[in-house]
Amino acid sequence: MKRIAAVTLGLLAPLFSSFSETLRYTVPFEISESDISYSISFSTGGQDTASPRFSGILNAKVAFDRETLEVTECTFLDGSRIYWENFSLQTQSDVTYEELGTFPTRFSFLFEGISTRLMTIGDRGRVDPANGKLYDDDIAAISDQGVGSITIGIGDVQETETIDYAVEPSEQEIVSSPTIAVERIKDDLYGQHFNFTLTFSFDEEESETIEGSNSSFTLRESGQLTATYSYSETTPFGSWYSFNKWSFDGNELDSENEAGVPLYLAYALGFMAYRDDQQAPLSLRYEHGNAVLRIPSDYRNDDVYVEYSRTLQQDSWSMVPEAWLAGGYPSLKKESSGEIMLTLPFVDPPTFIRLRAEP
Repeated sequence: MKRIAAVTLGLLAPLFSSFSETLRYTVPFEISESDISYSISFSTGGQDTASPRFSGILNAKVAFDRETLEVTECTFLDGSRIYWENFSLQTQSDVTYEELGTFPTRFSFLFEGISTRLMTIGDRGRVDPANGKLYDDDIAAISDQGVGSITIGIGDVQETETIDYAVEPSEQEIVSSPTIAVERIKDDLYGQHFNFTLTFSFDEEESETIEGSNSSFTLRESGQLTATYSYSETTPFGSWYSFNKWSFDGNELDSENEAGVPLYLAYALGFMAYRDDQQAPLSLRYEHGNAVLRIPSDYRNDDVYVEYSRTLQQDSWSMVPEAWLAGGYPSLKKESSGEIMLTLPFVDPPTFIRLRAEP
């Protein structure tokens, strides 16, 4: 009796192999957390504190090693800007002045609409790969929007100085080196997934003696500013799956389409969900006295293995003879195109055929 008793579909797994190389991405860091406080105080009493919020996007070109995740470059690009929430500080103390007596003395600060442009000096922002610290000499922070004012009052007399930063931009000193870190979240069949974190730390204090008095005035800035971004580097498989995923019952390796074709095998054969003729992988017909097995495939995204067995025992599978394949073994290789066609002999015991793909 002429027959092909069965066709079994096989699939072998590991999907992602990483390799060491330097990756370069343009990363739009978004300020996700700001915990910065400003305080003013007199040594003779009187203090005020404000904790404004910050927002903004810091666009940077980042280079890092895929395996070690050591960062070697963080170059800030146009459009990197930090926006300040409006805030004010005000405090007062009785200050004794030599030969004048004691007077209530006031300091107040007001900042409105401030934004600071972050930029890299030169062509490349260097990073120490050992600790992720950016080189201070490569960074400039320039406040060029908004208005700031300081008012000093002694008794009934006060004086206010106002700065329009759009007219008089002010460069902010980078006191402590920002740090950058790359964390690999996971690897999966879709690609590699990374978290980028950029951290600015602030801890600065300036004190000045009030001329001719028994008091000094202190301004302090402390806290951290954190900007983050999550990125996925998509594999060719991931790109293909995002286009065809609706035809599968899930995203695991053993997920199948309606015809029972496993996920990775469908990828290797270049199946497209909108092609009805590519939902079922096999077409068996009798042509000119032979059994002809046709496997639709416009383009091989990966090598395809067509194997046969007479017994279905685990160790009995072998590649089909090249003579069975129209086009021979090259027709199964990655980047080959056109349908795969086999001419099968009629033998007893029957011939079992399986298809598999592996990265």
